[in-house]
Amino acid sequence: MERSLPETALGCHLAPLLCSQISRIEYIHSKNFIHRDVKPDNFLMGLGKKGNLVYITDFGLASARKKGDDCLMKTTCGTPEYIAPEVLVRKPYTNSVDMWALGVIAYILLSGTMPFEDDNRTRLYRQILRGKYSYSGEVSLSCPCPGCWGGTCGGRYILQLSVRGMSSGPCS
Repeated sequence: MERSLPETALGCHLAPLLCSQISRIEYIHSKNFIHRDVKPDNFLMGLGKKGNLVYITDFGLASARKKGDDCLMKTTCGTPEYIAPEVLVRKPYTNSVDMWALGVIAYILLSGTMPFEDDNRTRLYRQILRGKYSYSGEVSLSCPCPGCWGGTCGGRYILQLSVRGMSSGPCS
């Protein structure tokens, strides 16, 4: 897939989108929900008075956690291309599975391709478990637009995504 946006424009469009998706997932985690089926199809975008809005949909596989609940989940669920390795090997997992899926989405947005892809689910799952993917493109998230990466969502924020996902929200 070829990109039609110049590199700087790509960075200007991706930064707010990724930041919005991250903040929405962090919000539901702060309310003790774990989505468990994070994928592009479950994000809706709209325009509001303050700019673009991102909404999360399809909470059919979500899990609500209360204080004192066993925070580890064991149900194997989710969309195959976005499932975290710990779910595939049936190890107990936390909200980090949502952060894994956001990493897959970020990869798709940056490269235009899936990090793991195969028509055969067994081979797909093997790819995910091995963590083998390749990325040959060069994408810079730098942007000349003032405030594009400003505020609470800078480049460092996205790089800390997996660490924050494992240390914030329910069951942390």
